[in-house]
Amino acid sequence: MGATGSVTGYAVTLTVVVPFDVASQKADRLDAEWHLESWSPEAAAMRLAEDVLSAGGLPHAASVSVTELHG
Repeated sequence: MGATGSVTGYAVTLTVVVPFDVASQKADRLDAEWHLESWSPEAAAMRLAEDVLSAGGLPHAASVSVTELHG
């Protein structure tokens, strides 16, 4: 089958579980790096996932969201 339009990319949904203690440690590092104390573990988990994707050669994420997991 031939494509009629150009493809600019593919959206892939990916779930990454960042343990709370790892996210808390990342928040502490980000606070020190940014000279702030406003990084939540939730925001740090998102930043950690973005860093890992970027290190793997995928620096452009269309959207990233965070959901708390309990268990």
